[in-house]
Amino acid sequence: MSEITKPIGQIPAITSKEEIVKMGKAHAAEIINGDQYDLIKSYVDVRRYELYLKTLIDELKDETVKKFKESGDKDFEIGTSKATVTKRRKFDFSKDTYWKELDAHTKQVSDKQKSLEKMMKDMTEGSVKEFVDDSTGEVKMIQAPSVEFTESLMVKIT
Repeated sequence: MSEITKPIGQIPAITSKEEIVKMGKAHAAEIINGDQYDLIKSYVDVRRYELYLKTLIDELKDETVKKFKESGDKDFEIGTSKATVTKRRKFDFSKDTYWKELDAHTKQVSDKQKSLEKMMKDMTEGSVKEFVDDSTGEVKMIQAPSVEFTESLMVKIT
C-alpha cells in the first residue's frame, strides 16, 4: 500500500485537481485489478488514513489561519493550489421573539414527524393504518413506507 499512497509533500504542487483525481482512480484500479494488494485490507487502510488526514487538517487549521493572518497576505499560492482566509457571517436569530416562535413550531412539527416515522416503520409494507392526531383529534390514514435495502461497507476504527 505504501507504493500507492503518497506521503505528505510527495504530490507535486503543480499537480492539478483533475490530475490528482486521475491519480486516485489509477491507484484504485491498481488495487482492484492487481494481485499485489488485498482489496479489503487496502480499503480499511485507506479509511484509517482518511481519519488520520482529517485529524491532521483539523489540528493544523487554526494555527495555519493564525500564521496566515500574521503574514498580512491575502492569498497564498503553491503550484496549482491557492489558500485564502475568508470571513463568514453568522447570524444569531434567537433574540427575536417571532423567530423563536417559528423555531419552536418547527421543532414541534419535526418531533411529530419523527414520532409518525417511528410508528410507520413498525407497519408492514403496503399496509394502511388509522391513527388519531393528538393535537387536532382528527383521524388520519397513514400508509406504510416502502423499504429499500442498500449495501455499504462500514469500517469501525477503535
